[in-house]
Amino acid sequence: MKEELKPLLEIQAIDLQIRKLEQDIKVIPDRLNILTASCDTISKQIEEIEEELKEITAQKINIEDEIELENARLAKDQQKLNSLKTNRDYNTMLKEIDGIKTANAAREEELVQLMAKGEERQKECDELKNKVTQLKEEIRTENIVVQKESDELKKLLTDLTAQRDEIAKKAKKDLYTRYMFLRDKRAGIALAAISSKASCGGCHMNIPPQLYNELLRNEKIHYCPTCQRFIYIPVEPNNNSASQ
Repeated sequence: MKEELKPLLEIQAIDLQIRKLEQDIKVIPDRLNILTASCDTISKQIEEIEEELKEITAQKINIEDEIELENARLAKDQQKLNSLKTNRDYNTMLKEIDGIKTANAAREEELVQLMAKGEERQKECDELKNKVTQLKEEIRTENIVVQKESDELKKLLTDLTAQRDEIAKKAKKDLYTRYMFLRDKRAGIALAAISSKASCGGCHMNIPPQLYNELLRNEKIHYCPTCQRFIYIPVEPNNNSASQ
């Protein structure tokens, strides 16, 4: 590998770490956001159930009032029953009394059903409130973890950036400019190693045999004819044929 490429290769390795760190920092809040969204959703469900419970309570009061009024009416009718003088009036009053009793029985059944529904919904509401309490505790704990993790990654990012800046000072200006252009256009990979099968490690296309031989001679910097990345033949352990 040409000496001029070594700083760029070091920078590329750091840039890839920086890119990964930036992605990690970006997604760190996602865990917290998921918990918060879940808590908000459940809180909304609680509000809806509480509104339903209010409606149930209002319906119960209305039915109880109706039953009370009808019972008062029933008592009056029963008092009148013995004072009626004709069978026709007596039978009419009996039918009216039976109608009141039937209607009240239906109201009482509806009241029982409403009470059962209210108890069921209240139990569900209490369970959801317990879940919200648990989620809020998880959010509090996760918030501490997220903040610590974020601070650590940001510190590492700062250190890597400082290290990168020092290495960048060693790079030739024109090569560094080209590196930056390629890095941004080629998903962070501006330098690509050539494999033993003479293919570019960036675009995976084969390079011409003549170009491969020129890379072996290591006399100048070359670029992939397909993706335009800097290309080089990596140095193998205990093999200096492709170095310097």
